[in-house]
Amino acid sequence: MQMQQGWARFYARMLSIPAVTLLTIASTVAILSKFSIAAASEDVPHSVRAPELARIEQASFTVVFEGIASFYAHAFHGRRTAQGKRFNMHEFTAAHRTLPFGTILRVTNPSTGECVLVQINDRGPFVKRRVLDLSLASARALGIGLGKVRAEGFTPADIANDSAVLVFFGDRYQPYRVPPSGYEVVETFDSFTHAVRAHRLHIYDSNIGLAIIPQNTGTGEQQFTYALVRLSPLVQWSDTIASVLPSP
Repeated sequence: MQMQQGWARFYARMLSIPAVTLLTIASTVAILSKFSIAAASEDVPHSVRAPELARIEQASFTVVFEGIASFYAHAFHGRRTAQGKRFNMHEFTAAHRTLPFGTILRVTNPSTGECVLVQINDRGPFVKRRVLDLSLASARALGIGLGKVRAEGFTPADIANDSAVLVFFGDRYQPYRVPPSGYEVVETFDSFTHAVRAHRLHIYDSNIGLAIIPQNTGTGEQQFTYALVRLSPLVQWSDTIASVLPSP
């Protein structure tokens, strides 16, 4: 009985409120409901939308040549190279007559399949029919003293020609272009040789690569940081990584 009287009093009060006031309240409630629904619809996609995959594309070498390679070592160790730096026979470097300094080459011994990455920092060889003068470390890695090689690589301008970073994978040093969202830096090096040696410890790991990262100096001079990078889990290969890595 008391409950019925309570409802009766509630209805009486509602009927005493002017119709205009009731209409205003109803409109306000409707508008607030729309804002709540819109806000909820904006929040939901951010929480459930799948992150965009970073696409990794295999890069094509822009420098390719073959010929006889030699090496130079003790007699030149410590001397200034044509680039102005001290020659170190234990680094992965090479001399070429015309390629820009900083060019990175994948040099292959065709008789064994052995590969090594070298960086051009000197001029030579000045002997007819020879195309490269390798450092002692580079020649030893290839297992040659004087012999035929195949060289493929990228000039500094090629390396920095877009926003994607050039990354080498596996002991075949297969080159890929990786967007900034596709990797995280594990360790950086000022020395190209140190980076190559560190990478050789991870040649069987398909997620670790040797990256050549351009640096903006503001002077127009091309400078690079060398790094070990780990691929993001959210990457999409343009082809299979199985063909890049050696058999365990």
